[in-house]
Amino acid sequence: MITLCDELLDALSRKYGNDEQLIAATGECGEFIASVQNYRRGKEPLERLMGEAVDVYFMMQQIRSINPTIFDELCLTKVTKVMQRLHEVWEKDLIEKIG
Repeated sequence: MITLCDELLDALSRKYGNDEQLIAATGECGEFIASVQNYRRGKEPLERLMGEAVDVYFMMQQIRSINPTIFDELCLTKVTKVMQRLHEVWEKDLIEKIG
């Protein structure tokens, strides 16, 4: 997966500031939401949807640069929860197959 280097993220943060990055992130997320809806209706190609997803992905890397420690801790917590849910589903499926 491609990520923006720390130097570029730092430069963006210095140039635009955290508040402007947050505002830009809301705009990019809105464009992504609209793109998802249009793609599902067959009104735009997958490439457009992926382009909007990349914009959001890059913005999220910029948001992470505000406080990487908090972001990474929360990310790890979320991943752990998802893994626990998957384990519960797999366990339930196994019990249903056996029982």
